[in-house]
Amino acid sequence: VAHEVSIGIDESACKHINADFSGKATTKNYSYYNPDGTQYNWTTYVEYGEEYTTDDIIKMCYSPKRQVLQFWKNGVDQGMIENIYASEDVSYRLCIYMGMMK
Repeated sequence: VAHEVSIGIDESACKHINADFSGKATTKNYSYYNPDGTQYNWTTYVEYGEEYTTDDIIKMCYSPKRQVLQFWKNGVDQGMIENIYASEDVSYRLCIYMGMMK
């Protein structure tokens, strides 16, 4: 059994409590997914960065003003995610999902 982790931001509406928030079409969300380094958002997923595991340190920075989200793995920049959806009706919260893959 392997661990599955998504780190990112999700709308503050809290619709995904106790569930994987990444890639869900019901809220605006962006995440960095550990098994393969994929970047998920509420409409699609794309290749993004390196995969990460148990001993890796992930840093995240979200800039609402610049509409960008960025992750670092062990101090190495994984790239900038641009054009983060913005509107006065949407605010984001930090989300971390930890689960088990079969």
